[in-house]
Amino acid sequence: MRKFKVKGSENYPEILTIMEEAEDRFMVLLEKSNGYGIESREEVLTKELFESCLRTNYLTEVQTA
Repeated sequence: MRKFKVKGSENYPEILTIMEEAEDRFMVLLEKSNGYGIESREEVLTKELFESCLRTNYLTEVQTA
C-alpha cells in the first residue's frame, strides 16, 4: 500500500493510504492525529484529482521500510 503525507499537516500529521484502485478512481483511507487520538475516514478520489495533488506537492509519498 502506498502512503502519502498531506501538506499543511505538520502539527497533526495526516496520512493518505491508497486502499484500492479502480479504473478511474482510488479508494483511500485518511488518518489524522488530532492530539487526542486518531481520526480516520474513507474517501474516493478520482485519478485526475490525485495526480493534481501530486503535481502541486499537496501529497508527498512516504517511504516505508
